[in-house]
Amino acid sequence: MTRDMGNVVDIAIIGAGLNGLVTAAYLAKAGRSVTVLEKADRTGGTMGTVEIAPGYLGPAAIDSIELVHPSIIDDLELNERRIRKIRGGGLILASEEGDCLYFDSNDSTADHVARFSDSDARAFRELNTFLKRVSSALDSALTQPLADPTSNAMSGAFDLLKLGWSLRKLGKDEMPEALRFLPMTIKDVLDERFESEALKAMIAATALKGSWLGPRSAGSAYGLLHHNPHWAGGMDRTAVFAGGGPGAFTDAVAAVATEAGAEIRLNARVSKILVDVGKCTGVALEDGEEIQARRVVSALDPKTTFERLTGPEWLDPDFVEKVGQIRSSGSVTIVRLALDRMPQFKGTPAGGESVSGRIQIGATLDHFERAFDAAKYGTLPENPTLMASIPTVLDPSLAPADKHVMHVWAQFTPSRLREKEWEDAREEFGDRIVSMLDRHAPGLKGSVVHRQVETPPDLEKRFGLTNGCLYHVDLALDQLLYMRPIPGWFRYDTPIEGLFLCGAGVHPGGAGTGLPGKCAAACIVKTF
Repeated sequence: MTRDMGNVVDIAIIGAGLNGLVTAAYLAKAGRSVTVLEKADRTGGTMGTVEIAPGYLGPAAIDSIELVHPSIIDDLELNERRIRKIRGGGLILASEEGDCLYFDSNDSTADHVARFSDSDARAFRELNTFLKRVSSALDSALTQPLADPTSNAMSGAFDLLKLGWSLRKLGKDEMPEALRFLPMTIKDVLDERFESEALKAMIAATALKGSWLGPRSAGSAYGLLHHNPHWAGGMDRTAVFAGGGPGAFTDAVAAVATEAGAEIRLNARVSKILVDVGKCTGVALEDGEEIQARRVVSALDPKTTFERLTGPEWLDPDFVEKVGQIRSSGSVTIVRLALDRMPQFKGTPAGGESVSGRIQIGATLDHFERAFDAAKYGTLPENPTLMASIPTVLDPSLAPADKHVMHVWAQFTPSRLREKEWEDAREEFGDRIVSMLDRHAPGLKGSVVHRQVETPPDLEKRFGLTNGCLYHVDLALDQLLYMRPIPGWFRYDTPIEGLFLCGAGVHPGGAGTGLPGKCAAACIVKTF
């Protein structure tokens, strides 16, 4: 079925994850007719809520909302009427011996560290202050569309001058240190500052989260800045959850979009982006329906967009080659557990308050490096690093009475295995993760009612992520800023007239901020 050519929407958006919905909300509020097309039966994408077992609900991939940029909360009026924010605890580094390190609000963390090292406490405060100052100085570059340095427009020149002035305010000591910091390994950054191996591991876990980098990888220090922005309190590790699961937050964004006039269609899988003589004219759905649109915006990753949905016939060979060179590396396996009781981690008080944030398993940088070494060569680490949360501690609505849900990221799991297929390794690896958890929380293994194990190929199938890469495009220095997703195409447009990108693979990159969607909308609306 083809729509009447007279019935053309202004904008068709492919994908109803966080960024697609944010783009839709901004464009609909700007008065444009918007249709969002989502292949799944609900919105949310990686920031959705899924059923683990009857009565048990958990995060699809991203479990919290503390990194969503405050300007989006304000602009879309995502207030208490629409969402219920639940402030959780911080981060606990669990150990088999029961020696736990707590990492939550910045002052509290520094006080806790001071119990065993005054110098580490001072270094923690200094590093946190440094990160917040650098993040603040780079704010215009990391939270807004990048100015085009080749443009003659005065607005672009003004944006570049403003960025330069912000960097200058760092001063003669901090500015060189910031430039030195970005390409460093996270191990070198931490070894220069701290004595405690456990503290180093806790800080490194954030820098390496979801990435295809180990502690000794050049540029891995950038992740510390990316995941600890000044608007979220720097290295404050206090988790903020959405009542009802992360999908309740994306549902709220969807509601803003529909109230502004956007249409959201579920179970609507796009099979092709329609192009006529180099100009995008709409999309075709899997069932044969064609939707005509003046602009098409893909919230999917760049490789999926150009290699699967458009094809090379309307693209310059050089552009096709550059798309092929994009590195999109899956490194996370997600395990969701339905539990019949609250797990008790060694060294933590009875009850759930101490584990109302996140639990990390992986106490040294060497642990991280060994896990990454295995993944680099296509094998599964014997002891992956784990980051877990138990959202039911503070939100019992997600499970039956007195039951619980645990959400686990297992880091450094390659998208392709060298000696076997993931289909044959999935459950064995799930057993390994549950056994690791059981060593830190005795009895957990026996409390598992049901589990889901989603490997990088599973994430690719469910969410359309190339290689299961949650960031769409690796967060590497050569794939950031003016080089994201590829050099020369950093303002959300593409070589095909009328086709734009708004997903995590564009500037400023994914992390659950919603900023790629907001920035894309700001550029797209100016094309009308």
